[in-house]
Order: sequence, then C-alpha cells, then structure tokens
Amino acid sequence: LGGNYMAIYPIESPGGYQLFGRTIQTWSTFGTIGYPFTNYQPWLLNMFDIIQFQCVTELQLQNLRRLAFAGKYQYQITDSILNINDIKQLEDSLDEDLLSFKQKQHIAQKHMQQIEIQLLKEIDSNNNNYYYNEVLNDSQQKKLQELDDNHKIIYAMVGGIIQSISVHNDDKIIVDQTILCTIQAMKTEITIISDCNGKLYHIYIKPNQLINAGDPLFTIKLDQ
Repeated sequence: LGGNYMAIYPIESPGGYQLFGRTIQTWSTFGTIGYPFTNYQPWLLNMFDIIQFQCVTELQLQNLRRLAFAGKYQYQITDSILNINDIKQLEDSLDEDLLSFKQKQHIAQKHMQQIEIQLLKEIDSNNNNYYYNEVLNDSQQKKLQELDDNHKIIYAMVGGIIQSISVHNDDKIIVDQTILCTIQAMKTEITIISDCNGKLYHIYIKPNQLINAGDPLFTIKLDQ
C-alpha cells in the first residue's frame, strides 16, 4: 500500500509497509515458472485487468506459493469486456461512503498534526532529552581550529540520534576495532567504528543528541 495505489506483494512485509493482504507470485523475472509468464512478459497483470481476491489461510497461501514457484499453479484467468459505464456506476454508488471516509480522514489528519506539533515542542524544550546543537560551542570551535595534520575528525555519515557513546577522552583507538558511537537513524542502528589508530582527543556529541550528516563527532590524535 503506497499513497493512493495498491501494491501486491507475496511476502510477509516489504520494508515498512503495513499489509492488508498477501497473494501468490505476480512476477517471474525470467519467465521460468510457466504460464502466463514468459521471458518477454515476466509480469502477470496488465492495464485494466480486474482482480478478484480469495480469502485463504496462511497455510493454504504457503502451499499455493509452492505450487506457483514450481510452475504448477493454474492461474484463473478469464477474458471479459471492460465496461466503463459499469465502473462509472460503481464509482457513483460509492460517493457517499467515500465522502464519509474523507471527512474521517481529515479529522484524523488534523489530530495527528496536533500530536506532531506537541511532540516537536517537547523535543525543543528537551522534555524528551533529545536536543540539537545547530553550531558548536566556542570551546569546540576553538579545538577544531587548532587541529593540525596529526589529528583526524570523524564526521557523521548520516543524520539521526546519538544512541550511545562507547569511548572517552584519551582512550586508545584501534583501527577497524574501536567502536566510537552508535547512531539511530530510520529504524536502524549504525555503529561508527574508527578507521585509524590513535588516541581520542575530543568528543563533540552527547547521548540523545540530534545530529545532521557531516557534523563532527570525534577528533582522534593519530599515532606517529
């Protein structure tokens, strides 16, 4: 399900979508699982096809998928005439239901907007202990300006929230081994590991801090 469109998937959950149904294969990349797929038409559905769903149990669906993968499932395809007038009448008959749905959707959207506004206010006031430093403080700026070629700055690859910091100032840093911190971004935990040897010179971040891609995280004094 995406926007105003319905997407058909055979798997349990593609990415972050919440499914309301599953089905058997509708695509065969090389057309190797038999009719109606071919190597020049690997898709099942064409424009203006009308789809009818059947309710089955999860076990039945698994068995049907096995048959489809083996090329033994008989797809139920019938020829018919697409009557635009019939479709228009169906759409007209749904006007009242659609209007009611749109009204409920509008109310729900306004409600969610108010919740989002309140959550942003809480973030801004540090009620959730998340905060964002738009600029480095004077002390950090000075440390950056004083760095020479014997120091390396570790920058954030992505934006997100600093979930944890695993090192302290003056800690020995080992290339490809020392875990510096963990960033939480887009439902994913990203571990930042040192790409050089040295000693930790300065930490620019704190736990629960919101960061942008390119923000400085650490400075490491390189081994000579």
